[in-house]
Amino acid sequence: MNKPVSIAALFFLCAWSFASSAEPRKKGVLTDQKSGKRIALLVGINEYKDVGLSDLRKARNDAKGLAKILIQNGEFDSVVVMTDEIDPKQDPDSLFPTKLNIEEKLDSLLVEAGPDDVFLFFFSGHGVSDYEEKGFLLTQDTVLSKPFNSSLSVDLIAEKISKKGIKNSLLVLDACRDSMYTSKNASANSLLESGLSRSEIFAILYSTKAGFFSYEDDETSYGVFTKYLIYGLEGRADANRDTQVSFSELENYITAAVKDWSQRKNKQQKPYTKYIGEKSGDLILTYSTNPEVSLADVPVNQYARESIYVRSLLFPGWGQYYQGSEVKGKVYMGIAGVLLLATLDSYLKYQDAKKNYDSFVGLPPSTRFGESFVINSILLEPRERALNEARSNFETSSLLFGLFYFWNIADLALFPKVAEEPKQRFSFYMTREARSEIYPMALGNHRYEASYEIRF
Repeated sequence: MNKPVSIAALFFLCAWSFASSAEPRKKGVLTDQKSGKRIALLVGINEYKDVGLSDLRKARNDAKGLAKILIQNGEFDSVVVMTDEIDPKQDPDSLFPTKLNIEEKLDSLLVEAGPDDVFLFFFSGHGVSDYEEKGFLLTQDTVLSKPFNSSLSVDLIAEKISKKGIKNSLLVLDACRDSMYTSKNASANSLLESGLSRSEIFAILYSTKAGFFSYEDDETSYGVFTKYLIYGLEGRADANRDTQVSFSELENYITAAVKDWSQRKNKQQKPYTKYIGEKSGDLILTYSTNPEVSLADVPVNQYARESIYVRSLLFPGWGQYYQGSEVKGKVYMGIAGVLLLATLDSYLKYQDAKKNYDSFVGLPPSTRFGESFVINSILLEPRERALNEARSNFETSSLLFGLFYFWNIADLALFPKVAEEPKQRFSFYMTREARSEIYPMALGNHRYEASYEIRF
């Protein structure tokens, strides 16, 4: 046997021994307390049909990001994602998040669910409460004039799950993050805990308590609550370092992390968990992988370029802010606002000077040669000078605003904000029992997998 072949064989043997000696992650470890399926329905809504409801920017990311974690780390058998980026006219699977579609999708998932299953419902968007403190989730087609009749009742979700007798169920609600009304404060319509004493649901995890706020993060592409939800499920919540994240660990981690964020940012957001019935044992949610670069830290560019340009055409900086360059967007909008006000002010002054100049009535011609001409010139000269100065100021401010306006458009084309993957990463791993997202190789009575990943 030649030397290169021997080295390769030795390397493979070492890798095989390491994989065999290491504790395998077997399908079903996360559900060793039962043998049921793991099902999730995730909803994220950015833009609402009713113009009276303020749009969000990161709710879609919340739903899609959590879906990746549940599939990769949580061994979920079925993960359904409903976001409003789907074209409702081309939606054969009815995934556009209207009230009817969400209710029907929930029903269809529960039809096949049993008491031993794990069911997770996640919602990211606006939420309100009625006078009886019952919670409602605002769907894409919610009508502002009838918010409770046209939205999704938290009680209804609880009742549907309760009828199936599913005890290991979680409702995770990242709602009421911005003001529901464009001119009113969110605290007047915050999502309060819903009275669900009849339900057999395991727990309801709210992004914030009544009277507090729920924010979108200014440093990532996600909401604050969902950012730490992803961090926790990836492994940062694994307090006992047993390579598994339980719901109790996740609850403690999110509460502490969001509290710390609120103190640093001088904000008011306080997650709250409502346990329904008696808490019996704990629920393992995900494996701990603790990646070098968290999914929550990878920028997400989900916005159509056309919508970004339209916003910056309407007002400079709005497009940059909308696509995620929040600091640049705010600076651009501030500069545009100052230039626009200066242009309007100079225009008004120019109109006044022009009116003053046009209204001048000179002295009638004098019998003495040149007398009236000289006097009229002396009286008219200040008005003419003021008119020329006002015209020059208006032209200068208009030119500056025009140049900045076109630079704002050029900036979007020359320096677009795009999603970046972690660079210069390399990983190699060999584990027993193939993960669902990687094709296995069958070897005897056991299944093994080998995978590597290179990103530049």
